[in-house]
Amino acid sequence: GAGPLPGAAPGDPPFLPAWLRRPGAPPAPSRMQCVRLGFQTFPLALCAELPLTALRVALYTRWRLEHPALSAAGGLPLVADVFVTAAIAVLAALATTPLDVVRTRATQALLLGPAAAAPGSGPVPGPDAPPADIVRFYLRTFRLLVQTEPLGNLFAGSVQRALWYGLCFGLTTPLRVVEYGFVRDSVIFRLFEAADAASTISIR
Repeated sequence: GAGPLPGAAPGDPPFLPAWLRRPGAPPAPSRMQCVRLGFQTFPLALCAELPLTALRVALYTRWRLEHPALSAAGGLPLVADVFVTAAIAVLAALATTPLDVVRTRATQALLLGPAAAAPGSGPVPGPDAPPADIVRFYLRTFRLLVQTEPLGNLFAGSVQRALWYGLCFGLTTPLRVVEYGFVRDSVIFRLFEAADAASTISIR
């Protein structure tokens, strides 16, 4: 996690809702501050999540290309598709864990200032820094951590990350495919058929 915000009472997690904060604790950040932080850290999310998505899609596409008989037969049964999708999501999440670790360290620096930045990662972008500066800061932090941190630190939280993405994609992706098939067959095709029938009547 990114740790407590400056001035937070000991033991108070960052962004703790006001109705859960202990009496006497400093007020939580305003909604606008949270929105600004979200925009500021969005480039970090892209740096961490785009490679994960690209790897996951590439692995699944490669697997489907190596099994053309499945496409000809209409695809895998739903249970098997869940297993394959989850396994690929787990592998992609494990492989890209260091990118998420770097995002956490970079976010800590944005939240808490230069004192929380990795030593040698350069100046920390300010609140109004353009996205390009934040991406460059992420890349500097990535290069520094790869050079200085033990391998175990770069893969910290990999099991939890793999389980989370495995469950998310393994359970939801095939269901979305089924839902798309239902919408396609029950709604879209019927609309085309109705439009075709209407055009035929008008021609006559």
